[in-house]
Amino acid sequence: MRPLFRSFIISVTACLISVSLYAQSPFDRGMDALDKGDYKSAMEYMQQEVRTNPSNATAHYFIGLLHEYKGELGQALKAFNLAISNSRGDKNLLSDCYVNRGRIFRKLKKNEDALSDFNMSIRINSKNANAYSERGDFYYDIKEYEKSDKDFQKAVKLEPDEPRHRVGLGRNAEQLEKYQMALEYYTQAISIQPSYGAAYRFRAGIYALLENYEAFAMDIVRAIEYKDDVAFQAIQIYAKEAKEPLLAELKTKAVINPRSSQWNYCRAIVYELNGDYGEAIDYYLKSNSIYPSEITDLRIASCYDNLCRWNKSLEFVNAAIAKNPSNEDNLVTRASYEYSLGDYEGAIADITTCIEQHPDLDWLYQKRGWYENNMKLWDAAFLDFSKAIELNPEYAHAYVNRGAILYRKGEIEKANEDFRLALEFDPDVENTKLSAPYAFAYLGLTEESEAWMKKIIDYRSENGYKMAGTYYEAACVFSIMGKTEEAIDYLEKALQAGHNDFYHYLQDSDLDTIRHSDRFKTLLKSKWPAVLDKYKHLLD
Repeated sequence: MRPLFRSFIISVTACLISVSLYAQSPFDRGMDALDKGDYKSAMEYMQQEVRTNPSNATAHYFIGLLHEYKGELGQALKAFNLAISNSRGDKNLLSDCYVNRGRIFRKLKKNEDALSDFNMSIRINSKNANAYSERGDFYYDIKEYEKSDKDFQKAVKLEPDEPRHRVGLGRNAEQLEKYQMALEYYTQAISIQPSYGAAYRFRAGIYALLENYEAFAMDIVRAIEYKDDVAFQAIQIYAKEAKEPLLAELKTKAVINPRSSQWNYCRAIVYELNGDYGEAIDYYLKSNSIYPSEITDLRIASCYDNLCRWNKSLEFVNAAIAKNPSNEDNLVTRASYEYSLGDYEGAIADITTCIEQHPDLDWLYQKRGWYENNMKLWDAAFLDFSKAIELNPEYAHAYVNRGAILYRKGEIEKANEDFRLALEFDPDVENTKLSAPYAFAYLGLTEESEAWMKKIIDYRSENGYKMAGTYYEAACVFSIMGKTEEAIDYLEKALQAGHNDFYHYLQDSDLDTIRHSDRFKTLLKSKWPAVLDKYKHLLD
């Protein structure tokens, strides 16, 4: 249930007095279904009600809420319009209709209409706390914190026992860097409703900013316990800084609740994000033993991937596929593990299955073309890159890949045309598709290629990107330019950062200029995983 959904139902209790005479009406059955959380039946009954009684504004109102709950914003808007036109002077209901329609406008990015409806709601009923709260949220989003604060203060006066108004005040204080004040508001919200998960999550955020990770861990775990949907993201954000306190709190919860899978799953996430993949696998397996899950299988597969144990990755992605055969994303994941083991035929077969189901997805052709390219199946790869471009004429890297094939065939002018198009559709360092450095390199513009690649590396390093993939791209670009030492330097950085496509290093044509150097062979032999020993002779 959406957190505010039940509060909206309660907010119109007064309106229901006027329709209480409809004994055993579809409306009454709809309200009963709402109370039981049976939203599908509630919708059916409410729609039946308005077919026989189209002037029932309250039924239209609930239809609007139900459509919003399902994410059907257009339908919700129509329902609230009908509720407003049929309200017949019921100020409480009319005010609620405007505030809820305003929230729909907000979601549709129609800010002027949203503000107009919030204002109208308050003019109709100056004691509608929810209207002040929604308008306060609106002002918060547009960074008008003083106006937001006034609205939440008004909401608190009208509904002193509603914790979300205090959270609104806390968020404003937080944005104004008044952290102690924010803590006080969040603590007040918790005092009012000790099971209000969002308040713990917001308070945990302040503790993290203040680097009080013990308090952060206590609060964020409590937020998860009270079903706050966003709290899990915060665990991931601060998994490194708060590792030990988080693990201690989660261990306690796991001991107290041995039949709950979520605490072991959360422990596994913390270990995984800290690079402790063996420990992570152990706790994912414990979670899976309590509640077998496709998602958990995929996380285990990912951990084995980081350990270069792709045969185990395949085992667990296959387990995920067995649990949910209709999820074709898992075929794409399996293809990546097959590819890492040198099974290009298997990888291509899985991507082909996906293409058969989704022939309009450009990136699938790009991916299959990439596998074909590494198998030296140039003609097949050329056709797939061309199909990707046909579906998406601005697909920068497809132009680079197709251009590289033309370049190898000696069709230089056609190749250069593709490289120039790649440059056109790779706009800037912040949003780069990592195509421009390749295009410059193939065009022989080595200074531009090197400068662009280094700008990307600097930008990503400064902005917290995971760098393994970027370093590998740099190794490829410098190899294409014939700058052997720089290319191997970047390959070494990629390996140190966790890049592990070992079999690919032996196949990628971008690395042709460095593959036979002694330094390349020595570097790879020092990192070569046991699972790929059967290919190690290719380094001799």
